[in-house]
Amino acid sequence: MARRKSPRSGKPGKKPAARKTASRKAPVRRKEPAGKTSTRSVKNDRLEIRLTVDQKELIERASVLRGASLSSFVTETVVGAARETLNEEHSMRLNAEQSAKLVQLLNEPPKPNEALRDLADDFRAGKRKPGF
Repeated sequence: MARRKSPRSGKPGKKPAARKTASRKAPVRRKEPAGKTSTRSVKNDRLEIRLTVDQKELIERASVLRGASLSSFVTETVVGAARETLNEEHSMRLNAEQSAKLVQLLNEPPKPNEALRDLADDFRAGKRKPGF
């Protein structure tokens, strides 16, 4: 039985090297024509995904409509979606009634009940940590 060639290395029986996928871009300085320097991010990391033919064609058509390369389109779209997801996680939306109630509670907080006083006492005594 013949051994398969690795798609990346082309050598029989060799497994492709694992790629690092989660690191930050390093800033690089370069000379500008007027002697100024600027900071650019070097893109050294890769992200590989598996798609169906239909999914890839859809993404390619959308990138053409935007006038962007496939790589740029995917990067901008995914980074935008990631930022939106993180923003949603760290914010809350209130309707007018909820907003008014929040403002009222902030302006006129209720008096502490016994459970809150006990919690504050435990915190001062070092029995509890902030947030939990």
